[in-house]
Amino acid sequence: CIIDGRWVCCRQQEKDSSGCTPCDHTDAVRVFTQDPSYGTWTWQPS
Repeated sequence: CIIDGRWVCCRQQEKDSSGCTPCDHTDAVRVFTQDPSYGTWTWQPS
């Protein structure tokens, strides 16, 4: 995921989650929505 030009760990809320690398993480509550035209999932802050 890219947020404001920064990479973050998708679906991970904690900075030390598996697979995370040091970066500016967001603590926003996430709401995932599916884009049927691409078959991908994205999230928006709730």
